[in-house]
Amino acid sequence: MKTACRSKIDGDEIQKISIKFFEQLPKKGKPVKKNERQQEYTVLATILMEDKSFADCELKVIALGTGTRCLGSKQLSDSGTIINDSHAEIICKRAFQKYLYAELKKYFFKKESSILNFNVEKGIWCLKDEIKFHFFVSQAFCGDASMSFLKEKKVLLNENVEEKESFNFFDEKEMENPFKRQKLLLNFSENLIRGRNDIEKLGFCRTKPGRIDSDPTNSMSCTDKVLKWSTLGLNGSMLSNVYG
Repeated sequence: MKTACRSKIDGDEIQKISIKFFEQLPKKGKPVKKNERQQEYTVLATILMEDKSFADCELKVIALGTGTRCLGSKQLSDSGTIINDSHAEIICKRAFQKYLYAELKKYFFKKESSILNFNVEKGIWCLKDEIKFHFFVSQAFCGDASMSFLKEKKVLLNENVEEKESFNFFDEKEMENPFKRQKLLLNFSENLIRGRNDIEKLGFCRTKPGRIDSDPTNSMSCTDKVLKWSTLGLNGSMLSNVYG
């Protein structure tokens, strides 16, 4: 789906385009309303491409994912044939990577791409200057990004919440010492928080949330994963060798 966009795109516009695109998809797999008390729900994530090469600009959804499920550690596949993390953000990222592979294939076989230029000096493909991507998610990421909201919700429900100041796990002064830094990093797994436990604590790595009696998952929270993507990119390890 393509639509005209303003010179400066705002979040509301991205949201409207994403939801409209989702609503136009077939009903299969979408949440349904069973009765007045039972309403299924899901999380929607999209990646939209902004193309400034057109006079009126162009904005379109190129990747989409929905979902809230994640496999427990006992369900993992040794052969890697099962998707462990099916949260919307992760599915959307996978779809985006598939899109990048398709663009590479077009370049190899047709010597053309709507988003890529080949940098001869560096030997890698780069995005055209007029191309920009936007990432939309219909609710806060699981993990640290949603902890403050969950804490406020517990307070409104009069549930017991221990008040503590937010803090970062890595102390800046200790991290300056290379020996202490190595020790902190080696012990980092001991400071991993499961799901929504200890919601008053921020700055910790967390696993995906789940029922307290469920099989714990090994998948990191979407907050942690998106933070990694914002630093290393969405293209993944294989595509990082060809995309700049």
